Amino acid sequence: MTEISSAMGFIAAVEVAAAVLIVMHTTVGLPARLRPWVTKCTIVTRTGAVGLAASAIVVAAAVLGAVSWWCSTTDPTWAWGVLGSLLLLLVGAAAESSIHQAVAGRRRLARR
Repeated sequence: MTEISSAMGFIAAVEVAAAVLIVMHTTVGLPARLRPWVTKCTIVTRTGAVGLAASAIVVAAAVLGAVSWWCSTTDPTWAWGVLGSLLLLLVGAAAESSIHQAVAGRRRLARR
């Protein structure tokens, strides 16, 4: 049981780190040399709190992964929650670029 919990803890930690980087990209921006490692999104302007909408799926995945890992320390069946959150993280990371561009486009239109 400890081995499963340790493995799921590593996955949950990676999910949280990925979520932090994507939230940083969508809100305050990332340095140009780091951005290609995090996302394929081409938006370089800061979108602030509005950009959180683009990373909401990834944040939900990170929270689900952390909670599932914590629960898996006592009940190993919660490990499926960590694996499910990993799938959700991958979907959110893939969708982030298009959502971020749509949110940034609406923000630009609202400023006019």
